[in-house]
Amino acid sequence: MSRNSKLTPLIGTAAAAVLLLTACGGGGGESPNEGMLDGVDLTAGSKEFTESVVLSQITSKALEDAGASIEDQTGISGSATVREALESDEVDFYWDYTGTGWVNILGNTTEDVPDDLFEAVSEADADNGIAWLDPAPFENTYRIAVKNDFAESNGLETMSDAAKFISDNEDQGKVCAASEFVNRDDGLPGLEEAYGFEFSDVVELDLNLIYPQ
Repeated sequence: MSRNSKLTPLIGTAAAAVLLLTACGGGGGESPNEGMLDGVDLTAGSKEFTESVVLSQITSKALEDAGASIEDQTGISGSATVREALESDEVDFYWDYTGTGWVNILGNTTEDVPDDLFEAVSEADADNGIAWLDPAPFENTYRIAVKNDFAESNGLETMSDAAKFISDNEDQGKVCAASEFVNRDDGLPGLEEAYGFEFSDVVELDLNLIYPQ
């Protein structure tokens, strides 16, 4: 489950009505939302990685198009930190995943995931004064990545191939991952359990440092 769950804007209820009033204008010309949010001040938050920052920047542009004044506080490191910023009114909105909401925020596990995860998360978090707007029409799923030449030379095409290779070559079973993936039951522990193997060395790195490594 994890980050293969729906992305949705996550906001404090005080800002919910404001964000629900506006959307991106279409196709150029005068915005249908022009002036709708004149005089409204909002602070944009996001997590530290590119996808989260870009989504909040897009949202900010839509809100500015409707007249709002946006303070940019994107790039906050870690789910817990940006969530705390939302709860303490340091930011008014950011994008998050329903999987993260279910596990990290609401304290559930992947063993009791409801059929409609978005509905369950949004209803439960409403009791905390947090609104989840309608989810975006795309998902984000964790993947294990290796360089093309390494994959080709070792016949790695699937996760099952990788699990067998790592089990047979413990000296090459090193993985870099962010702390959330390393510690969540639907992250690294769940992956190793599902495929019946263990990485011999796990290096925790900031998300932005993993790809260059």
